[in-house]
Amino acid sequence: MDSFKIQFRNINEGESMTKELLFAYKKMLESHRSGADAAAMKKYMKNHFEFAGIRSPQLKALNRTFFKKNGLPSANDYDAFIRLLWKEEERECQYTAQQLVLKFKKYWTLEDFDLAEHLITNRSWWDTVDFIASNYVGGLVIKYPKQGMKLMNKYLKSSTLWLNRTAILFQLKYRENTDWEFLQKASLAHATSKEFFHQKAIGWALREYSKRNQTAVYEFVNRHDFTNLTRREALKHISL
Repeated sequence: MDSFKIQFRNINEGESMTKELLFAYKKMLESHRSGADAAAMKKYMKNHFEFAGIRSPQLKALNRTFFKKNGLPSANDYDAFIRLLWKEEERECQYTAQQLVLKFKKYWTLEDFDLAEHLITNRSWWDTVDFIASNYVGGLVIKYPKQGMKLMNKYLKSSTLWLNRTAILFQLKYRENTDWEFLQKASLAHATSKEFFHQKAIGWALREYSKRNQTAVYEFVNRHDFTNLTRREALKHISL
């Protein structure tokens, strides 16, 4: 396709092994581009990102076919491939990258905390940060609890909003294994913040835990001075 152009930015020697796979992937996206859908998706995301215009169900189907045909990067190369995808302009590349990370779960090491933080702090918005927090970081903390919780405490104190949000949301899928003490700490750390993404995250995390312990969440929320948005979100499903 004559109109198809790709630029590789800051690719080091280790990343060069993934160039061919990335080129093929970008070419596949280009062949399914939809201008109308791209415009609508960009508008929905507040014009923060460019899109190829491939909606989630179609993207998942295309990815299954693509990686079945071309193969996945090796366990040694997936970090480099994920970072390359994350640099690309089309938001679909980030959606694909975060799904791919989960396919390498059995290969996760402590070094994956570095990759996770890179994904959280680059091209950051709720659509990727929330997925990375609850799936990738949440899984890593289960696998490496000592190192993970030390990092979550660090994230709580960070000046970076998206790291704060990660520390609040990483337990979303823990259910009855949620560390309630830490969730209270995380909630109070930014309880009076005027930032929407803090308020919403705290309410969401508390609402999720209320499915396991309504009384604890109800009493906690009413014992502290949370914003109206946080209170509304946290108490949404409580029937006390």
